[in-house]
Amino acid sequence: MLLLAASSIVGLLGCDPPTGGGGGACPDPSDPGVHYVSQDPDECALIDFVCAEGQRLMTEPGCGCGCIDEEPPPPVCPDPGDPGVRYVSHDPNECALIDFDCSPPEKLFSSECGCGCVGPAPEACPDAADPAVRYVSHDPEYCHLVDFICAPGEELFSDACGCGCVGPALPVGRTQGK
Repeated sequence: MLLLAASSIVGLLGCDPPTGGGGGACPDPSDPGVHYVSQDPDECALIDFVCAEGQRLMTEPGCGCGCIDEEPPPPVCPDPGDPGVRYVSHDPNECALIDFDCSPPEKLFSSECGCGCVGPAPEACPDAADPAVRYVSHDPEYCHLVDFICAPGEELFSDACGCGCVGPALPVGRTQGK
């Protein structure tokens, strides 16, 4: 037990780990991501230890034993090509200065990738060839300027596709109420 404590202290003092045995250099004990339990391979054979979450077991032969911090995974950035993703800025420094909100059901994101809103992908546009779809306009800007009402049984839509009414499909030659 005294030998284990002494070797741990030597490891903390930054003594060079042994080299050789594995053909490569041993992890540098002065690296803050390297955590030697012992630098003596014979002692390592007797020690039972577990690395903390986010660390991996040091396995270089002849170097001793301990744990090495794993590299953090690269950031997962929302895909700007995804129709449900809207970037306000790709610059994290600029994002810290911008005040913006996301419309429900969108969720705000802010990371090293930038900032913006992530929401569900927009629904497909109503099919103009469908007899139950009646477009007033395909221009969303025009749709903001025009007033219209839909017939009973139809639902109004106004979105990036345009605006109009969607209702139950009627057989050709029939009108509602007949």
